[in-house]
Amino acid sequence: MARPLSEEKRVSILDAATVLIAEQGLNVSTSKIARLVKVSEGTIFTYFQNKDELINQLYLDIKEKLRESLVIHSQKIELQKQVQEVWKIYIN
Repeated sequence: MARPLSEEKRVSILDAATVLIAEQGLNVSTSKIARLVKVSEGTIFTYFQNKDELINQLYLDIKEKLRESLVIHSQKIELQKQVQEVWKIYIN
């Protein structure tokens, strides 16, 4: 029976990919990502079918974090204040 995949390791892979892609672009190798996470390159392919899937999941993860950060929790704030708050969050 296969062990369940670790969400913590998956997040670590995505975090390392974020750093390296920001520094080196999309052509960064999966072996460099694996070295940063301190796992074997094969481990990356346990979590992601291929590099394209890794990049797509990274995009979705970043997009979701941005969406969560832009949500205004109080609907009683007037529109101008909401827009200002969203702008501050986006800039940070």
